[in-house]
Amino acid sequence: MVIFLVFGRAKYLKPNEETDQKFCKILKEAASNQVEILAIRLKFDGKSLYYVGKLPVKLN
Repeated sequence: MVIFLVFGRAKYLKPNEETDQKFCKILKEAASNQVEILAIRLKFDGKSLYYVGKLPVKLN
């Protein structure tokens, strides 16, 4: 399992292939080999961390 912790107003997680092609390739290979990829949206108010929800993961 790979978990990404996302802060901010993201609507989904999509790796930036232009920035890191090798990372994108390895992440896609992992997903195709049944490794679960999760993106969890969190909020931090300066004191506490809050779970907001899951985000869709777009690998294509």
